[in-house]
Amino acid sequence: MARWRDDESRQQGMDVSRGEVWMMTHKKIDGSYIHQDAQVISEKIMDIEQHDESSRVLSQNDSLAQAVESEVELEKVKRQAMENALRYLIQKQGGNLPADIIAGMNSLKGKS
Repeated sequence: MARWRDDESRQQGMDVSRGEVWMMTHKKIDGSYIHQDAQVISEKIMDIEQHDESSRVLSQNDSLAQAVESEVELEKVKRQAMENALRYLIQKQGGNLPADIIAGMNSLKGKS
């Protein structure tokens, strides 16, 4: 990413942010995004850079870091809601789940 950023900055004659490089590298030739998540993150990057010019400067809190962090937090909230729903369903089942489901759940322990 750093080399791409340097090349693009040289070509444009000005510094290009990591967020801009990320957006460029996540688009197809026709200009569409490679997947929906790429578009969501790109839109966040554009919004962040529009409201905070300092977020374009390479740092631990630049536009890319902020956009990805917000998506990670959103996924954590979704995962917690799914876990709560699953706990509720398990309780309604009296804690008796099929062995294959228990094995699958146990294999996920500690992974996030």
